[in-house]
Amino acid sequence: MQQQLNLGELKLKQDVPTRWNSTYDMLQRLLSAKDAVIATIAIMRQELALNNDDWVVIESAASILKLFYDITVETSAEKNVSLVKVIPLCGIMNNHIKAHLNNHTLPPRVQIMVNTLDKQLEKRFSNIEKHVLYSEATILDPRFKNKGFSQINNFDQAVATLKKKVGSSLQKTVMTLPSTLC
Repeated sequence: MQQQLNLGELKLKQDVPTRWNSTYDMLQRLLSAKDAVIATIAIMRQELALNNDDWVVIESAASILKLFYDITVETSAEKNVSLVKVIPLCGIMNNHIKAHLNNHTLPPRVQIMVNTLDKQLEKRFSNIEKHVLYSEATILDPRFKNKGFSQINNFDQAVATLKKKVGSSLQKTVMTLPSTLC
């Protein structure tokens, strides 16, 4: 059908629960092949036809999941250091979902997805700013410093901990210097 419609030939993808981006990939591929899918279903299996509401759900869900796809690709890159980006990216995901939480123009099934994503983000990343390695990496990266933190007290605590570490490290260095250098 794609050839008959002069479209690029694309295979449909299937959602795989263990693959983070597979739902987005599946929805995006379905949207890319929409005309061919509609035509094929109309000819072969009319009982499987997707109505306009179904396509709105697919488009809305794909639109919301796009950010998660982009963030997963960014943090999975092997060429870049990604630890420093975790706190800012978690903030971006939270803001993205919070902006959609009370969006009454979204279809009910997509609102359920947004609510689930909000709960899962809270469950998985609510204490990320208190994690020593993530917070110190974020603070020490000149691109982020305190900008990635949603709670200023988490930033202040991380700075205080980092200052103590630097202070004790300097003290140890001075104590190990030969007396002729002091």
